[in-house]
Amino acid sequence: MENKKSYAEMSKDCTMTRNRSTDLTMMEIYVEMVLEELLFHHQKEKLISKIDAALDARDRSLFLQLSSDYKELCNRYDM
Repeated sequence: MENKKSYAEMSKDCTMTRNRSTDLTMMEIYVEMVLEELLFHHQKEKLISKIDAALDARDRSLFLQLSSDYKELCNRYDM
């Protein structure tokens, strides 16, 4: 015997699938946002550490380069 679904059941299944798809898409967006935030903070802390080391070593050219990189990073993330 065939398993036939009513129009209402098929419509409900389709809606549930669409909702799961939307939830997955939103979850992917949230995950991407969190990863971007983590990457930004990691890069920022790394640059700050290198800038501090350049200051301690009194390496002006390295300091200027790293400061430029830091500004670029902040501009990229609108900070």
